[in-house]
This record gives sequence, C-alpha cells and structure tokens, in this order.
Amino acid sequence: MYALTEYAGSARKAVIAYKERGRRELAPCFGRLLTEALPRLPEADLVPVPSRRRAVRKRGYDHMALIAGYADATVRPILRLDRGARDSVGLDADARAENLSGRVSCEPTGASVILVDDVITTGATAAACCSALSQAGARVVAVLALTAT
Repeated sequence: MYALTEYAGSARKAVIAYKERGRRELAPCFGRLLTEALPRLPEADLVPVPSRRRAVRKRGYDHMALIAGYADATVRPILRLDRGARDSVGLDADARAENLSGRVSCEPTGASVILVDDVITTGATAAACCSALSQAGARVVAVLALTAT
C-alpha cells in the first residue's frame, strides 16, 4: 500500500473539497499525481475503489473513477459495492471490515491491477477490494491512495 501524502493539512482540505463539496476541477490534478507515482510501481491497469451508488448520485460523479480517468493508464472500473454497504465514516477497523464483508464484487479479469483510492484509513476497504479482485482472477500489484491517515 502506498499513499502520496498524509491525510492532513492542505491535502485533507483538497480531498474533502473534491469529494464532499463538488470541486470536480481537482480531478485532473489528482490524476496527474497518480500518474507521477505510477512509474515507481509495476505496470498495471488502474482499478478505482467503488463508491456507494447513493454517494455517486449525490455527488453526480464517481469520484475515484473520474480521478483515475485523468491518470496516464488504462482504467478498469470493475469493482461494485452492493446496496448493503453503508458510509464508513466514523466506523472503527472491525466495523469497516464487517460493513464491506461480502459486499464488494468484481467482473472477471486476468489483468494485473493497481487499486486506487482517495484515503487509506484502516485498510479495510483496500482489503475487501483486493479480495474481490483476486477472486475474479486479477493480480493486485499495489494499492495506491492519494492520502493516508
């Protein structure tokens, strides 16, 4: 797992502005940051962590798929969250893992992939997504996040 920076200060403010306040114009900047990190990782397609359908409708866009689309890589939005997954804000590590248990699915693929996310908090989301990807035949070579707590 890799994070470009700590989830604090201006990085935290930028992620919140993008994710919660509709500042879509930040997506190309975040995409360029991912692109700068990619040469340091094994070559692979990007798989954005999925958002809950309700969050996508509220925002009007899938925040990680949009960012990944600005990175210089092939993007495979193949992960899905089922309707039972709830917002993870405020949940501890065990509750986050339980919240996602059996609720992440993936289209079959044999590709090498890098999972991309905005914030790594406990690692529960990354673990659930990596499990779904592996079960679908993907080879997860890295998890890359903009920030980490």
